[in-house]
Amino acid sequence: MSVSCSEQFATNLLTDILRPVIPNTYQQQVAYIICKLDFSNSTFNKDKSQTTLNNIANDLFNCLSPKLNNVAETTASEISTAIIFTIIFTAIFVVLIVILLVTMDNSANYFWTIIFTVLFSLFYIAAVFLFLYNARMNINNSITQTEINVLSCLNTASTALAVFENDNQTAIDNALCAYNQSNCAPPT
Repeated sequence: MSVSCSEQFATNLLTDILRPVIPNTYQQQVAYIICKLDFSNSTFNKDKSQTTLNNIANDLFNCLSPKLNNVAETTASEISTAIIFTIIFTAIFVVLIVILLVTMDNSANYFWTIIFTVLFSLFYIAAVFLFLYNARMNINNSITQTEINVLSCLNTASTALAVFENDNQTAIDNALCAYNQSNCAPPT
């Protein structure tokens, strides 16, 4: 069974620290350990991920921000359009009913007045319902598209995090192996 670099690193570092020191060679012993640790550190810095967590977070924010703003704009636009059309249809409905009542008021045929009023009311209700339904569907479509876009952003971020973790784990493994393979001169 082979010994991993991390096990070798721990063994070698303890061996280096606990090595019996010849008097007047303490500084050489410390310099030897520091040389090996510097070699490990430079290997880690060379191999570590060039992407930082801050870069990944910024990319995620830059990906999400326009998509979330888009759904807010669509929602506001659809609601305001639905309110405006509802107000316009209400005004047209009231004007038509007033015209109908004024026109039919002189006649004794109130049956037709009621029939036309009910028909206009049903038309008004149907028109308002269709505008509100259309607004709701547009908002739902926008939200669904935003959910898809957000999932895409999260997938990209999670992939970047996995690459970041893998690169840094590889850098750590290489740094531990580098300590074991450093060419520093041992104290004499």
